[in-house]
Amino acid sequence: MPPSPDTEFPLPDLAAWEALAAKEGGGSPTVLGWQAEDGVEVAALATPADLAGLPHRGVLGAREARTLVLADEVPSLPAAAAEAYLREALAGGAEELRLPAAHLGLLRLAGAQALGPVAFWLVPERDPVVAVRDWLAAARAHGGSPGSPRGGIAHDVWLATLHRAPGAPPAATRREQARAVWSTVLASGTPLAAVEIDGLHAAASGCTAVQQVGLAIAALAEHLRDACGAGAQGDALVRHVALRAGVGTRILLEIAKLRALRLLAAKVLHAFGAAPQAALGVRIAAAADPATLVRQEPHTNLIRAALQAFAAAAAGCDSFLPARYDQRRGAADPMAARLARGVQLLLRHEAHLAHAEDLTAGSFALEALTDRIARAAWSLVQRIEAVGGLARTAGAAWLRDEIAAAQARRSERLRTRRQPIVGTSMFVTEAAGEPDPERDPHVHHESAPFDRLAALARRFRERTGAAPCAHLDVAGGSAVARARAEFSADLLRCAGFDPDAGETGAHLVVLCAEDAAVHAWAQARRARGRGTLLAIAGRPGSPPADVDFHFHRDQDVVATFARVYAALGVPEG
Repeated sequence: MPPSPDTEFPLPDLAAWEALAAKEGGGSPTVLGWQAEDGVEVAALATPADLAGLPHRGVLGAREARTLVLADEVPSLPAAAAEAYLREALAGGAEELRLPAAHLGLLRLAGAQALGPVAFWLVPERDPVVAVRDWLAAARAHGGSPGSPRGGIAHDVWLATLHRAPGAPPAATRREQARAVWSTVLASGTPLAAVEIDGLHAAASGCTAVQQVGLAIAALAEHLRDACGAGAQGDALVRHVALRAGVGTRILLEIAKLRALRLLAAKVLHAFGAAPQAALGVRIAAAADPATLVRQEPHTNLIRAALQAFAAAAAGCDSFLPARYDQRRGAADPMAARLARGVQLLLRHEAHLAHAEDLTAGSFALEALTDRIARAAWSLVQRIEAVGGLARTAGAAWLRDEIAAAQARRSERLRTRRQPIVGTSMFVTEAAGEPDPERDPHVHHESAPFDRLAALARRFRERTGAAPCAHLDVAGGSAVARARAEFSADLLRCAGFDPDAGETGAHLVVLCAEDAAVHAWAQARRARGRGTLLAIAGRPGSPPADVDFHFHRDQDVVATFARVYAALGVPEG
């Protein structure tokens, strides 16, 4: 009799797993997990016990079988360039397009597609009421029927003021504007969405996953009040409402965040009169979080787009809008746009991610993480509602303080490289180049601290006529010395230094050696004079060696190299 799989390959029990995890984690299995900035625990292990007592688990949503919908966005370009971009997007299979209101006339290029399978989302520059009326008139002029056009108004009067509150219209004006849009859309008899609650504003402002979900749900409640004031009710609320969320690169956290958003949106829609199953089918679009885009080694943004698209598909989103890899530089290269569309096509047609309605439903880890985010976000919603809703809270000091605290926690993780940015703060293949002017100062880019170091490197080159160079003095051939040399080379590149320079002409010399060799090396170097900055790869010893800097893990890299540049005559400011 052949051996049983259960005896030949026995399943490890929880105790065996914990023993192995503790060994790998240095004595504690919890080391393998991590904690997000808002305190949400991303555990290293989940079991069926984590699902006990969850109010909802299983498949969320009822999206169409043809998803993941291929989305694109026509940039704000001159008319001829915008027309060329739209033509290529439609030829490339785009099924959903975001169109600036200034380019509304381009609907004629789409022909019947504009009124058929392609959904258009109009981005109004000013008055959304005028934009929706112009759009309906354009649709009628191009042969529209009562069932067209598809898409909606990409406008959110509440979350859009999150980081522009000082210049925003009064809340009463915004509510009047929102109700006018709802009235116009309802009277048109079209399936247009009257609002797209845009969580991208919260993501770009540096909010945590919990804050993003909580603010989007609070905004949804405000918009549903506007809708009811304009006469909408029941399942019509679901048909004419859409949400959009920014997606980062921490896949597990992002999938759970998007699932929590759908779960809570359905809860609120049902409270306003929509049927439970219809409410779960509310349209949720995803877009690349602009804060994750980098300017140094921008081709790494292609990989980020793939991670973000996978998270959106796995979480059951209805569409995903990737960022072009060169978007942070303000470019609009047709090849970059083609590659961005290619990411979605590969995941859809080769990986077949569109064939699953909710890919992670039933996962112990993701169901539990979804629940933790949803509970924390709902607590934030309740706090906002308790003081009058988002209309009164968007500019409140307590909310600004909480967002600022989240930004500070994330910045600390980024600056110490505990949350690395590949190609910018870690695994850098070349010294940082010249940064371009920032296109949107409201976006809290994750790479911004390291862009400051790139700016210092540029100023150093302008002042001296040469790039900042470092020499690695590797003493001995031990594994420790080699590891410290590799660590230092990567660290120096992310700060704008060439680590492969010879000793002659180097602006900084870094010792990479065993701890026992540090003091003798420092004394020998100082005996030659103090013309070159000296650093040691490793933490300060006791007593500390006579050097200018120490480079080690968990230090604030940006602050450390700001001091290095200041010592070289290039201070910040």
